[in-house]
Amino acid sequence: MDSMSRVVLNPHLRRRFYGILDELWRRKLSSVFAAFTPSPGKHAKFTKTFREDRIEELDDLISEAYIPYFRRWVEKTAEKAQVKIPKRVECNNRAEWVATRLAKQYGRHKHLVYASFAGHKKCWKVGRSDRGLKRISSQADAYFFYHSNRVAVFYPRRRKKRVLPALECALTHIYDPRHLPKWPPLTKYLQKCPACRDIGLVRSIVRRMFPA
Repeated sequence: MDSMSRVVLNPHLRRRFYGILDELWRRKLSSVFAAFTPSPGKHAKFTKTFREDRIEELDDLISEAYIPYFRRWVEKTAEKAQVKIPKRVECNNRAEWVATRLAKQYGRHKHLVYASFAGHKKCWKVGRSDRGLKRISSQADAYFFYHSNRVAVFYPRRRKKRVLPALECALTHIYDPRHLPKWPPLTKYLQKCPACRDIGLVRSIVRRMFPA
């Protein structure tokens, strides 16, 4: 656990973290408890599914702990632009409308990361583009633009192409998008992300301590 140096869990997150570990220990030792505290019905078994569900909860806690750190880094690293989509814009025209409006208001940039939202906090998608706004306009039929009413775009201030995976990863941790079939940034970058590194470390420790 020595590498977890970028953030410290606040008391609320720490209680939740220890609570999940306590839940793992109790389920793992359930057969021992059953021998001394007989109760009607079947005793809960420790399964791989149960362990992996608890690991996902720990992943979320680590990401949440890193959010303030990532917000400061994003503010320093990128310039943010944002457009709200009027209700009058047809759903299948929203991606093109966003790309056109961003080009008019903020100019054309080749490297960017975008996030689409429905409502105040509900994030649909975080994605990156190294071919400018064409990436957004090409997704007219994608539901994460089809149902969006706001899009935020982040333009890196320096090392524009190299910083894209880091920027996308940070914004994914911050916004926790609904559309996340797989972790988006380049595989080789994930080892550099402090949150992803700590998540991987916790996963390996928990799986080693609680084999299933």
